[in-house]
Amino acid sequence: MALLLVDGFEQYNATTDLTSTMYQGANPGPGYWAASASTGWSTLTTTPIHTTQVNTTSKSISHRYDSFMHAAIPSSTTIVIGFAVYQTNWGAMWSLRSGWSGNIINAAALGGGGINGVYLESVNTGALRLRLNNSGWSVVFTGTAGRFTLNTWYYVETKVVFGTTTGSIELRIDGVAAGSATNMNTANGITGGFENVAIGSATYSSADYNYFDDVYILNNTGTTHTDFLGPINLYTMAPSGAGSSTGMTPSTGNNWDCVNDFPANTTDYVSASAADVLDLYTFPSLPGSVATVHAVGVGNQTRKNDTGTRQMQNVINLSGTETNGTITQPVLNSFRWGQDIFAEKPGGGAWTPTDVNSLQFGVRSK
Repeated sequence: MALLLVDGFEQYNATTDLTSTMYQGANPGPGYWAASASTGWSTLTTTPIHTTQVNTTSKSISHRYDSFMHAAIPSSTTIVIGFAVYQTNWGAMWSLRSGWSGNIINAAALGGGGINGVYLESVNTGALRLRLNNSGWSVVFTGTAGRFTLNTWYYVETKVVFGTTTGSIELRIDGVAAGSATNMNTANGITGGFENVAIGSATYSSADYNYFDDVYILNNTGTTHTDFLGPINLYTMAPSGAGSSTGMTPSTGNNWDCVNDFPANTTDYVSASAADVLDLYTFPSLPGSVATVHAVGVGNQTRKNDTGTRQMQNVINLSGTETNGTITQPVLNSFRWGQDIFAEKPGGGAWTPTDVNSLQFGVRSK
């Protein structure tokens, strides 16, 4: 799958949720944050926000003073990173590197040459600039000046091709080209490809914030979603009614009303003690201004409450045609996130807003 991660941050209680221990499985794969380093300097916030949500609280995530969130990705030779960003001071936005381990992002690590890779920053000329993570923080590319100001939302997209001498980078701000370069070293000691994307802040003042919203990460594998998506808005919607199947048992009241809290309220829930029990829910319509749908992501929080074997999977249903997500193994007595990204609608083909408005989402026990 080319589309590796999408996130608007509405579903989280706190930035500590952006860690691998909050996801299903021992080694969460694409679609998950591996960690949020220096979580004391990162915060979920309701202002400023890039996308106004339909029936959930709108949020963005802020990073300051060398705090980053890290996404583990398959080793990739072409990466496209897109996000809405609002900066209160000039500084770093993202880094590409080899595998993640421990607190890898801080001023000493970046300056000391202990971490391989490249990173992107804004500078006071209003340009975006690429540096190597080495002892000299070498500047290898500076984009078009006058394209970026502080305290304003922009949608920044970067395409990076891995290579020691044949690497390249292409920048876009709000969908418009903001600079490019070829025949450059984007590997900087990494072998094989990029394995980690770190998005956050490397400013040295605790008063300087980078706010992020509507993030996507993709690579060039697969047949769809292998290049720039353009500026996007991510809509995170909670169930608003019962779907065509209500097989699970609600802890109280209606099934859908037990799973519509954002952030999640784990005191009400639906449950199943047998396999192949399906719960589906309806959701509000997208805003009328939405003309293009790139993909649909479905998330849940599940747990087991006994030692027996039980699995779960996300399900989407469009006019009776179903597509099933990855089967996951819930953790005993601990709610964990599960997420699937559906690049095509059930039955195949590109999504339309009408498809999404008619779609039912849910979960099935396995």
